[in-house]
Amino acid sequence: MRCLLAAAWAFVFTARAGAALHITEIVGSNTAGVTDEDGAHADWIEIHNAGTAAVNLLDWSLTDDPLRPAKWRFPAYSLEPDAYLVVFASQKNKTNLPPRAC
Repeated sequence: MRCLLAAAWAFVFTARAGAALHITEIVGSNTAGVTDEDGAHADWIEIHNAGTAAVNLLDWSLTDDPLRPAKWRFPAYSLEPDAYLVVFASQKNKTNLPPRAC
């Protein structure tokens, strides 16, 4: 099971040079798959840290609007090497990150 985080609707990932974060999966029409912490079927984005060092996600952002690249910002959170994080595009704007990613 993957760890979960709820966020605003998102598709564009604003990255920093030198980091090894990748969007590895996007589900844009989740009607029967993974559910968020409220049991809803929100769309989601999976992020993978493919690097060899942890990456602090503070001030990284996700958006669906190229005119607003920082529409939803991550709180301070360390994504460990080879860890994955699922971000729900639920528009609930929750930032309760799991204690550690899966």
